[in-house]
Amino acid sequence: MKTRAKLLSMVLAAVMVIGSAIPAFAAPAEGGYQIELDQAGSFSQEGISIYRNSFLEIKGETEAYVYSKDGKKVFPDAVKNANYLERGMFEFTKADSSDVNANALVSADGDFLIPFEYAFYTWPGEYHNKTQNRFILAYYGTEETDDDKDYLFYTTEDMIAIGEPGKNDTLYKGYAKIYDIQNQRFVSGLEFEHVDKYDTVNIVGNSILIQNPDETHTLYDAEGKKLLDLNSRVDFNENVIIERSETNSGCRVYDDTGKEISKSGESLTPLSSSTSGYLSYYDSGKYVVIDVRGNKILTADTVYSENHNTFKTKGDGPYIILDENGNELGRTEGECNDAGYGRYFLETGVKTYTLVGPSGPLAEDVKAETYNIYSKEGELICLNDGSGFLPYSSDAYYRIYSDYILYVDPGNGDDPAIYDMFTGRKLLDDGFSDIDDLGGRIILTYRDGPDYTYKTFDVNITEGK
Repeated sequence: MKTRAKLLSMVLAAVMVIGSAIPAFAAPAEGGYQIELDQAGSFSQEGISIYRNSFLEIKGETEAYVYSKDGKKVFPDAVKNANYLERGMFEFTKADSSDVNANALVSADGDFLIPFEYAFYTWPGEYHNKTQNRFILAYYGTEETDDDKDYLFYTTEDMIAIGEPGKNDTLYKGYAKIYDIQNQRFVSGLEFEHVDKYDTVNIVGNSILIQNPDETHTLYDAEGKKLLDLNSRVDFNENVIIERSETNSGCRVYDDTGKEISKSGESLTPLSSSTSGYLSYYDSGKYVVIDVRGNKILTADTVYSENHNTFKTKGDGPYIILDENGNELGRTEGECNDAGYGRYFLETGVKTYTLVGPSGPLAEDVKAETYNIYSKEGELICLNDGSGFLPYSSDAYYRIYSDYILYVDPGNGDDPAIYDMFTGRKLLDDGFSDIDDLGGRIILTYRDGPDYTYKTFDVNITEGK
């Protein structure tokens, strides 16, 4: 579903520049992580706003021009709507068009990928794959229709969507095509008159898994070449496909090229939320976790998720965190909050937690301050080892960007700063006055009187060796 935001409600986010190098620091120990910021662009220009993760120059009440991270106009046409589609992609609507097919696709780097010729764009298989950023669906409307059994998408006064329309919505026939962002072209031969947002198109690795009208499946490569025909009893994760036997006699596991990796006599399913791509099956009242080649990892009563080889499981009562060898790292009868990268906050009392990592408990008697921000003995703690790095103040304003960058406004007139939540190290405090997300990056805004400068940074997470 794509909501069309009105530029009429845009708010100008302003700022300046004081050049400052990002401080160097030692790499974290093995098992730890750190944030690295790489400057992606910088420019100074009057009249630029940051709105819906994009740089816009507003002209009047209904038009704006789109700029890249380096301050270059992406295309000469004015736009009237801006949508950030996540994963570094933007959708813009041409200002002087009343045609339903008036949306362009633009990357966070300012690449004008698809001109103002399609109705809207969605990521395929959003339920199954929330991270792939290579393939996107482009929808084109050919004609309006009153047939609510034969349409591709519908429109309301402020929205275009697939799914169930309302009584007064306008229905459109048309087609959807798959666009390969990496190669900047449409995938040959794959076009759809009807799309289910969960099942019709899914992405496995660098290949495309299509559910056919008879519910069988076909795997294609990025050129549109058929790799493998599969039955209707298919499941998959981001990297492999599981095909179950029609007679319930077992499964075959394939990679994204259609090559068979392994086969099993068990009824396999992908393990939910697994960063390592593990599979599981149910046996004698327990769940067994295996890798794609069939090697057994561990057994537990219930396995909720896996994150960097730590597992969130549940017994008769408590949540139990296990490592890849089945060793217990911690347990709780209360909340179990996943902090990512193998870290969990296990509730031990009222707003009190223990931070657990891949090697076991890292910090006890931790206090929950605000959403995903924790302290111990009055200091905010870092995720690598639970040590304190900054006194917590109820007068300060805290907010997390890009999942692991902590923005702190002290609230006492001092300049704000940003911190690496893994190591606790200060990343920047060079006089910036505001921070925002921009197409998967962060943008810092600087102000010097009436002049504004914008700097964009790539956010990279690296592991200690």
